Amino acid sequence: MAESTKELTETGAAVTTVVTENEATAPAPVEPEGTELAAAAAAAGGEAETNASSAAEAATTEEGQEEAKAQDEEVAEASPANEEPASGPCTQFLQCCMLGDSETVKAALADGTVDIKAPITADEKPGLEAQLSAFFLDASANLGDLALLIAAGSGDMEGHAAIVSLLLGADVSAEAASSQGRTALMIAALKGFSKTVKVLLDVKASLTQVSTDDEAQDALQCAAA
Repeated sequence: MAESTKELTETGAAVTTVVTENEATAPAPVEPEGTELAAAAAAAGGEAETNASSAAEAATTEEGQEEAKAQDEEVAEASPANEEPASGPCTQFLQCCMLGDSETVKAALADGTVDIKAPITADEKPGLEAQLSAFFLDASANLGDLALLIAAGSGDMEGHAAIVSLLLGADVSAEAASSQGRTALMIAALKGFSKTVKVLLDVKASLTQVSTDDEAQDALQCAAA
């Protein structure tokens, strides 16, 4: 079997050599009349076919894109909308307290836009829980208490101190505390917000009340920390 395979291989190589030599020595074939025209026509036909194929492919691609877009729209219509948390008056009020926008806070207190004696409205609560937890605040607390603690811990601009004063003047308790038992005075003292500390000391905020977290600090200890 091996010898037969060898013979076939050698024979094939010899044949290939002969064919190659014949092609090299053979005179160039004389093309009959009309061959050039036929070749040109064939080339033109091939090019036209290629262009038509490309156009069909492009049309198919565009059609596919349109179909995919239509399917996406159908899925979007069938899927429930991702509703964003409500951004109502409570949310806006707390944002103003955080930013130190005392003029807006003053106007909201004057016209009753928000009820600082009541908790955050139910529709706004989900959108505020994460933000309030960052301040260690309980979303079920009264809006006024939350606003006081946020204003006291968000900055030491004149606006923040003014908001603390406005809230205290609206009967928000200076002893309102976070979920860690920290009052506005403790928070402001810990952060070194002297303007807010002065406002709270002027209304006799407690210096002896102790936080309920592991630190168990009063306002003086917070100031020294």
